[in-house]
Amino acid sequence: MPTRRRERRSSSPTFSTSRLTSRRGIEGGPTLAVEILSPSTRRIDRVTKARLYARYDVPFLWLVDPDARTVEAFELHGGRYTLALALPPFSGLNLVPDRLWADQ
Repeated sequence: MPTRRRERRSSSPTFSTSRLTSRRGIEGGPTLAVEILSPSTRRIDRVTKARLYARYDVPFLWLVDPDARTVEAFELHGGRYTLALALPPFSGLNLVPDRLWADQ
């Protein structure tokens, strides 16, 4: 009877940094971009910056809206961001947005 190997899941992102490093240092875009929305920059962050991040192949984008008290996570697919069901690249991260804005 074959044995099953148990796989350990990690909440930290896994990606190869070899394509990002050179003799000059780290090159290329980040793995994750996080934008904190404000009334004056909301459209720039949601549209203009998201397009810029997509152009440079940033695989994950989070939009944090303190007014709405939300965190939206997006994944890059085919040059466009789609809403993610978890918080990639940290699939095991248990983030409770209400705790980010706990009233003091």
